[in-house]
Amino acid sequence: MENKSNSLAVNFISINSKSYPIDNDGGTCFTTYEIANAARLHGLNSIIVIPSFSINKKININDINLYKKNLINFSKFFKDNLLKKENIIYYNCGYNFHIIFSLLSLFYLKIFNRKIRARVLFSAHGSFDKNIVGGFYKKLWIRFIIRPFLFLSNADYIANSKGELQSLVPLISELKNIRFKVALNKFPSFTFLNEIQLSQQEKYKFKSGYSKFILYLGRIVPKKKLIETIDFLWSNKWFEYGGSMVIAHTNDDKDYLKKVKNKISKMNLDKQINLVGKVAGFQKWKLILNANGFVLLSDSEGLPMSLLEADTLGLPIIYSKGCNYTPTSRDSIFVEEFKDIHQKDLESLIKKKVSAYDRVLSLDYNKLHNTEGFYSSYRGIFDEEY
Repeated sequence: MENKSNSLAVNFISINSKSYPIDNDGGTCFTTYEIANAARLHGLNSIIVIPSFSINKKININDINLYKKNLINFSKFFKDNLLKKENIIYYNCGYNFHIIFSLLSLFYLKIFNRKIRARVLFSAHGSFDKNIVGGFYKKLWIRFIIRPFLFLSNADYIANSKGELQSLVPLISELKNIRFKVALNKFPSFTFLNEIQLSQQEKYKFKSGYSKFILYLGRIVPKKKLIETIDFLWSNKWFEYGGSMVIAHTNDDKDYLKKVKNKISKMNLDKQINLVGKVAGFQKWKLILNANGFVLLSDSEGLPMSLLEADTLGLPIIYSKGCNYTPTSRDSIFVEEFKDIHQKDLESLIKKKVSAYDRVLSLDYNKLHNTEGFYSSYRGIFDEEY
């Protein structure tokens, strides 16, 4: 592994509203930590900053300094670090409130003619996809917050897939100083290996005795197309074959969740579809390792971590074009339209014997553990001259 031992003075500062291990909810929570860890592996002084309404504290995790700063201290911290050429500041968010405080700091520096010397990187993780920015408030946010932020900070925009990049360009292409880059998300390299190895020892017990299940892991919101997903599985006889479905979910749209529950009841699938709420850590890996398949038929994604995790752990995935993903599993099913017929494919999934133990044994732990994770995707960005 290449390590810039002579570059320890370089600070890599990752900013988000949450981060593993303090939080364990959502893809950006884990990528914030993993990218900071990749920077540490590269020899940079790695820092995570989480803005808070009131808390100020510091903890150290695996040689990564994690700060929680109240908004006044955060604004000062951001402003001070923009003036240092040796710093790289990475925004791993799209709609979080602390961008406003950062923008105010940028205006302050510009008014007093202070030169911004740090490199600024920005990633929205799919939240600016053209399919979901049609709302009035999102359009205002992009026009009056994000565009000025990108322009004043001279930021590089990091897309997590080529599909996301194509969606982004029409939104902010008129900002001539913006440089677009693609850094593909990778499997969280080594943070969770102990949890995965422990998870192989337990079977997931479905509440109604069904042992063959397809897993959905994510938010219940309209763009995830969960109602259409249930219809797709129904029309392709998954439930008729005796299959079931586990929906692990959090941060839901309450109205859409109600529609999903009504759909399940109307189709008499209460015994075959299990809504389990939020899962994390050991419980999440247990679900993935014991499932027969993983389904995500979203309208749009940056590059979904749940799909990446399931695919890396050997699970056949059922995915849509909006996922911006190329699977590694030969058993995976691409759904171009919800009316597509995949009865034979789903029948083969339900007949297949699933062994969590065999899946874990087949993993290349050396590959997951070292440079092939987030590090390999980001080291070129770390090295690039500003």
